[in-house]
Amino acid sequence: NVLAQQIPMFQYDHYDWTGNYYSESWDSYAAVRGRILNHIAQNKVRNPVVVTGDMHSSWAANLEANFNDRTHSDLVAAEFAATSVSSGLSSGWNTTYSNAFGSPNNTHVKFYDGRTGGYGLCTIQGGTWRMDYYLAGSVRDPESLLQPIASYSVSAKDQGSSGVSPV
Repeated sequence: NVLAQQIPMFQYDHYDWTGNYYSESWDSYAAVRGRILNHIAQNKVRNPVVVTGDMHSSWAANLEANFNDRTHSDLVAAEFAATSVSSGLSSGWNTTYSNAFGSPNNTHVKFYDGRTGGYGLCTIQGGTWRMDYYLAGSVRDPESLLQPIASYSVSAKDQGSSGVSPV
């Protein structure tokens, strides 16, 4: 069960600036995000995956009913966001995202990469959703081959999400 949409649904505490949350994501619509995630959980939607764009960077995260619950026992869905094909991420945003990655408030986020010029390839096989992240040529070498940079997956489960894992 796939929900394709264009802004990050996962909560991300930026940790190092006032306001903490990115205003152009679902963090600005926390109540609506909560209703969507609660609907998925209450209706026992099987194998929910959210596919996201518009971040100019790559991400893999678990979506939880309560992002502030440190037990992580309330997984609802998995979210995968691929980098942009051509639009760059500013060094300021990359620094902000990198500094906050792995903080205690963002442990539901399993992968972050700030490089641009690539895409994500989703494959569903044998009860597993796999997202392979690729980078294309750089500005200096646009003819360079595609390079895989990471792979993450989520396995089928009777209800909810089994959580994002590195492959």
